[in-house]
Amino acid sequence: METYNEFEEFKDACRLIADRIVADVKLYPNSSVRLIVNAYWECLPRMKALRAKRILELFKQSDMGIMATFYAELEIRDCIIDANTRKYLNPSEETAEKYQVKVKEFALELNDSAEFYKQMEELE
Repeated sequence: METYNEFEEFKDACRLIADRIVADVKLYPNSSVRLIVNAYWECLPRMKALRAKRILELFKQSDMGIMATFYAELEIRDCIIDANTRKYLNPSEETAEKYQVKVKEFALELNDSAEFYKQMEELE
């Protein structure tokens, strides 16, 4: 069983990824939300892609102000957490733990590198 601290670290990692996804929608407003979600889909173990696209499309249609950004980040974070912690197919504890580790590793990679942003600019 995971400890409270491990779950908090996992939530923080999901929040970092969500912040980056929402920031990409703001930085590249002319890019398709699908392109942005797909770029993360390739890296993350699981994300509810359709739910994420709907959230980001609504965000794009808003004024993208502080509160809209905050709520979009929370919704995307929850989308990632849901997809990686709920046992939809009843995976073992070991499998669920592996997903959480992968999310944390990806968040660290995002934190340490700006390569993703260069790739996004090339896609435009």
